[in-house]
Amino acid sequence: MSRPFHGGNLTEAATKYEVDKDRIVDFSANINPLGLSGRVREALLSSIDAALHYPEPYCEGLKEEVAAYLGVDDNNIIIGNGSCDLIYMIPRVLTPHGVLIPVPTFSEYEYAVKINKARCRFLLLEETNGFSLKPESILDDLEDVDMTFICNPHNPTGTVMMKEDLLFVVSQCEKRGVKVVVDEAFIDFVEDHDSLTLVREAVLRENLLVLRSLTKFFGVPGLRVGYLVGGKLLVEKISAMQPPWMVNVMGRIAAKEALDDQVYIEETRRYVVQERDYLFSELKRMKGIEPYPSGANFIFCRLEADGLNSTQLAEKLGGKGILVRDCATFRGLDSRFIRVAVRRREENIRLVSALLSENL
Repeated sequence: MSRPFHGGNLTEAATKYEVDKDRIVDFSANINPLGLSGRVREALLSSIDAALHYPEPYCEGLKEEVAAYLGVDDNNIIIGNGSCDLIYMIPRVLTPHGVLIPVPTFSEYEYAVKINKARCRFLLLEETNGFSLKPESILDDLEDVDMTFICNPHNPTGTVMMKEDLLFVVSQCEKRGVKVVVDEAFIDFVEDHDSLTLVREAVLRENLLVLRSLTKFFGVPGLRVGYLVGGKLLVEKISAMQPPWMVNVMGRIAAKEALDDQVYIEETRRYVVQERDYLFSELKRMKGIEPYPSGANFIFCRLEADGLNSTQLAEKLGGKGILVRDCATFRGLDSRFIRVAVRRREENIRLVSALLSENL
């Protein structure tokens, strides 16, 4: 079984396209276009001597800070080496026999399930419905499964499932003995995120786990910090199998400063909404591409131009130092789809110009 493919590999792209890594504009990875917050940058630069010491074995201090940020108890939280670390821990510890995965979606769910000897059942999201995930579709497809992964906002499509729909799914799954893992990696970008998140419901239920990440919203993919929220019994069971020192001291320092930087948080939300609206409107004006509405910091697009598929387009743009996500590698999609991150205005303009040069 081959490892999943992801965007954001600048070293590989620089070699492949013979472009200086510093000149590449990466629309293939969905990272905050504002970069590191000033507080995080300053804290990291002034804390190099912290690398001389071990971090807290199980991120005790960071758990308290995340708990305060979310308004939950720290006993309901596990800190991981990015949320992907926790995606792998969940099936390893909870040992499901069958897992329902709506596709297309983040490919690590499938890989994590399969290497832990569980069977995947795939729910194909329909293009005719805008790839939206309907509660009834999930509930109609739970035969012989005891776990499901749901990404909200969905990756790569950007669709958002309403909270009442998700809670209905969780309640119905509980009656059937099915655990629900909701991945909220992009939810901080959603304007009404507080009314959508399930973190406060997760602490009260024993079949619901919510994953969150600092990677995307806080712009720290290289530091690998994510967390899980769930009921105490589930959290205790999973955390008992977690090795110590999973988050290094720099990740710990960056996470604390990021969560405390309310100015950066508010500025990010304003900026991403502004640039997402701009980029969507520019893409919408092109005849050869159809963008889908998105609640996240990326836009999923269908190519409609004759004679150009997603792989060809990604190659042509790569030669110009622009990386987009070729969605042909997602299960359930073909070579008609790409995904582009929302970046700074000057970079978004560069992408638009490059697409127009390909007669889109």
